[in-house]
Amino acid sequence: VMRDAGRLAGLRPGEVEEFTVGSSVARFDDWAGRRLDAILEILHTLWLVAFLTAGSHLLTRDADHLLVKPLEHLMRVLERFRDNPLAALGAESTDEAVEDSATQLIDTIKKLVAILQITVGSAGSEIIARNLSTRGRVNVLLPGTRVEGIFGFVDIRRFTPICELLQEDAIVLVNTIAHYLHTACTRHGGAPNKNVGDAFLIVWKLSNDAEMAEQSALDAVTALMRFIRTVSTAPELERLSDRMGMQAVEVGCGLHLGWAIEGSVGSDFKIDATYISSHVNTSSRVESATKVYGTSFLMTETVFNRLPREKQAICRLVDRALLKGTARPVRLYT
Repeated sequence: VMRDAGRLAGLRPGEVEEFTVGSSVARFDDWAGRRLDAILEILHTLWLVAFLTAGSHLLTRDADHLLVKPLEHLMRVLERFRDNPLAALGAESTDEAVEDSATQLIDTIKKLVAILQITVGSAGSEIIARNLSTRGRVNVLLPGTRVEGIFGFVDIRRFTPICELLQEDAIVLVNTIAHYLHTACTRHGGAPNKNVGDAFLIVWKLSNDAEMAEQSALDAVTALMRFIRTVSTAPELERLSDRMGMQAVEVGCGLHLGWAIEGSVGSDFKIDATYISSHVNTSSRVESATKVYGTSFLMTETVFNRLPREKQAICRLVDRALLKGTARPVRLYT
């Protein structure tokens, strides 16, 4: 009940409760009740704001953890692959942990990328890069590119009786030799290209830099020399030779320098990213000549002329021969 007329004037209409009975009017001071209601409304609003903020944070965190980060991670993987199709796709930093399902997806894509890198090799890197940088259907039959390179052709000797004697384990022998060859090749700056049963093509692409070309020639010869030595002393190959009752497994290697067209050969159903030219064929002819001259390694004068002089001094001229597919005789060195 209002006993202070001055206080009545200071109250807002909502803070006064008024009741009329007949000719009597009673007014009650409801300021404290209204103040309590206001405080409760403010607390209620603050609680709702806190609840919605926390809920939004949880939803955002889950979306970021389950969707956004995995997609960003995946995009980084694909961008690195697009920019350099032959680069290794290393693991991301551990602070970017993602859910198991997303991790499995990214790991699967990395495995597919690794298989694709192994399958197409350096000759197919341009095919991958062009297709990932453009929209639309996959186009693998792109125009070729002319490159200068040193082409190495390697053959496993007496392969037909080896297959007859080893049967399924012939694959073990071929893959063991391929491992030794490709390891030596990549360690010396080369690139494995083609595997054709008992034969292999490896390549050292050349630049216009004379010093780099000289180093590539030296690397190519060194790689094949080390490969031949490894094959002749490998315990795995000795065990397979003992099983066959044959002498040690032997290989022949030929090197030739020239130009070739790098690109994809085949159709929309199957392609091989490789090199084609008469110079690639010449490396095969040089390897075949190793059987004639009874040696494991021969190179043409085009490779010999690029070697440093001190290395040329320890090489030997074997013959000057007219190889199949060549217009003039070629000097062969070992």
